Amino acid sequence: MRLNFISAFLLLGLLSAQSNCSKGSSDNGGNNGNNSNNNNTPGVTISSWVTKGDQTLLLQKQVDQTTGKVANSYSFIDVDTTQTFQAVDGFGYALTGGSAYVINQLNSSDKNSLLQELFGSGDNSIKVSYLRISMGSSDLNASVYSYDDVPSGQTDIALSQFSLSQDTIDLIPLLKQILAINPNIKLLAT
Repeated sequence: MRLNFISAFLLLGLLSAQSNCSKGSSDNGGNNGNNSNNNNTPGVTISSWVTKGDQTLLLQKQVDQTTGKVANSYSFIDVDTTQTFQAVDGFGYALTGGSAYVINQLNSSDKNSLLQELFGSGDNSIKVSYLRISMGSSDLNASVYSYDDVPSGQTDIALSQFSLSQDTIDLIPLLKQILAINPNIKLLAT
């Protein structure tokens, strides 16, 4: 019974989203298939890179695509690039202690090439602008630690045992290299 209720709720939500995305407006932005599109507004260029699991492509830049209005009879979402609702701080991913360890195992040339591809500003860079890092170990670290490790049953309310020593091995040196490449990158510690 609960599964039927959830399925019905999701279906109702999808139908609601569909009807909201395809409602018409006076500027013919959501024209429901009436494709008398005379808008010559230039589109936005989208760059993308692909990596395949079989390694036949490794961060291979693809041909740039340009957005625009396309006439068809399908429901569509018309993105108005002149109207902004919220700002995006950047795009990126998590840099774990495990990732930092693996990157630091690369030879100097390969490591520098990888960091430039990820964080550089060149044409072949993906220009990562946001990194999330773990405070203490994550599930991808070689060992479990916090910044205030004490023996079982003990506490350190004064934080007299506080130490970043585990992160000084791989994570902090790598972050320093990343910041040298992109000093404007945003970091989020969680």
